[in-house]
Amino acid sequence: MQSSSLEDAYIHALSMAKKLPKPELGEDSIISFSGGAEPPAFILYRALLHSGVKAQLASASEVGVHIIPYRETGPLILFNVGEKDSRVIHTLEAASLLGIRAYLISPHMHPAYEEKVESLGVERILIDSRYPLLVMSLSSLFWSPRMMGGREGRFRAELGELESAFSWIASKIKELDHEEARNVNIVFYTPSMAPGAYYHCYTLPTCIQPAQLEYALRLGRGARGIAYINGVEEHDYKDIIITTTLKGVKLSIVKLDTDPVTSGLYAILAAISLTGTIL
Repeated sequence: MQSSSLEDAYIHALSMAKKLPKPELGEDSIISFSGGAEPPAFILYRALLHSGVKAQLASASEVGVHIIPYRETGPLILFNVGEKDSRVIHTLEAASLLGIRAYLISPHMHPAYEEKVESLGVERILIDSRYPLLVMSLSSLFWSPRMMGGREGRFRAELGELESAFSWIASKIKELDHEEARNVNIVFYTPSMAPGAYYHCYTLPTCIQPAQLEYALRLGRGARGIAYINGVEEHDYKDIIITTTLKGVKLSIVKLDTDPVTSGLYAILAAISLTGTIL
């Protein structure tokens, strides 16, 4: 997809995300995801952490089997992208049985699954878009609680300027080899950049799952990959970058010096620009 078409699609997704209803984010919220829906869950979870709100992040299966049956929690916020995912239904059934308020943020599922969700009394936030993963990721930022101290004003101002974010990110990474980015099969990340790494990986048929940057040390000479790095986290990973380079591993670096809460979204926009694909 051409850059102008990518930006148009991004602006449309941004407009849709702003209109979505906001779930209740109480103390001890559980932020969960089905396979493929990690990016928005990671973004919302990090926003909660930085706002000082107690929260937990876990996959749908882990929530339903290992968490909510054993302790009291706040509301469950579950992101999904699949049309048929039995783990989503099992987790929502467990939440309903235990009296836990649950939200499902998802595009249209199979009619039988939608009927089951409705019968459970789950609060449904429907993502009616060609690009549900991007819309959900954007909405996660808009649902962020108040940041602590003077950071709140800066954070809200940044959200108000997201219309220009795609072109800004594209200009930041224009020197990177876009063709190579579309052909790597190993994607790494530092913590706050995980949403972009997952997004990038999901656009590549040869990428199984991204990994934290520490795992780049296991690569041998001649291996190639791409790494998403936030500037505030870079100091913890300089030794890894140096060691892998000396070993003859070629890592393309996507480095963004942005706020840790918004960096997940910016990393997604970088992945979109590099791969030419929106999900």
